[in-house]
Amino acid sequence: MKNRIIIAGGGITGLTAAYRLQQKARAAGVAAEIILVERDERLGGKTQTELIDGLVIEQGPDSFLVHKPWFAQLCKELGLPMVGTNPQVKTTYIYHKGRLEPLPTGMQLMIPTEAGPFLKSRLLSPAGKLRAGLEPLVPVKRGDGDESIGSFVGRRFGQEMLNNVAGPLMGGIHGGDFDSVSMKATFPQFMKMEREHGSLLLQGRRNKANKPKGPTGSAFQTVPTGLKTVVDTLVKACDGVKVLLNTAITAVEPAAEGY
Repeated sequence: MKNRIIIAGGGITGLTAAYRLQQKARAAGVAAEIILVERDERLGGKTQTELIDGLVIEQGPDSFLVHKPWFAQLCKELGLPMVGTNPQVKTTYIYHKGRLEPLPTGMQLMIPTEAGPFLKSRLLSPAGKLRAGLEPLVPVKRGDGDESIGSFVGRRFGQEMLNNVAGPLMGGIHGGDFDSVSMKATFPQFMKMEREHGSLLLQGRRNKANKPKGPTGSAFQTVPTGLKTVVDTLVKACDGVKVLLNTAITAVEPAAEGY
């Protein structure tokens, strides 16, 4: 009797799940019918790439974080090359009040580690900068409970830092509404920093002072031909997976065995 496994969604997560399940089934010598169901007419979900006049243009995500190594491991396994961001173009800009404002040097998402550039920035008002600077006085939230990005940053650094700096940066990485995106799922290191050290501002500056001098690698990497290449390579690797496009799952209900 075959084991039947149905995967809902043909984005990068669903495809990777299908690929891993196929690997495990074959390694264990288990007969498995793996069915990938996707309601759209194409696979990849938000991960879509266009090549226009030699330029790689990403319609969705354009890179992945190096400090979360799972995607890099997948690319290596699939035999795909990876490149970091251009070290000559390091400035990040935020669109604010009708103009592009550079992110102050030394910012670690919501943590300013260099006072001068932060105080000169036009992204925050004097009151917003003062509120962010008072972060060491904010009580530590105890316990292991989760909270949203909006709740965490607003509580520690103030609403202006959330709306003008951290929100746009985190939205650019993860997308979604910062009041509904989980800190524990996206930036658990900052929650740990609060629990263990109290102030993110003070600890961020300590970390910067203790960081070895010299060139560092890019925090982001991608595939030179675009992330859709990962999708296409996964599809080829899932040669034993049955794919149903233009098909929606409308309900999940328990059966005599399974669902």
